[in-house]
Amino acid sequence: MKTEFTPSPWTVTGGYSPQVKAGAVVIATPGATPDAIGGTNLSEHAANARLIAAAPELLAACEEALEALPPPGVSVSPLFLLLDETLRKAIARARGE
Repeated sequence: MKTEFTPSPWTVTGGYSPQVKAGAVVIATPGATPDAIGGTNLSEHAANARLIAAAPELLAACEEALEALPPPGVSVSPLFLLLDETLRKAIARARGE
């Protein structure tokens, strides 16, 4: 499936106001909104930036894991069914579905 988001790798730069970038393109600046200033601490901004930067790889991992599972209806394992449902929900959310 063709992605609609900026291709990875995404990296985190900066300290006080971390930015998530793909090359020169700024993807996000966690904690940069007036509402967020003072509402969270710097370590939380940095943690948010790292999570955002990992998003493309996390989506790809979810898609690969879903393909590795047995198709729905083939497995009787409740664990496989739960994983299938959880991965599908996460992928759909990431795609905006």
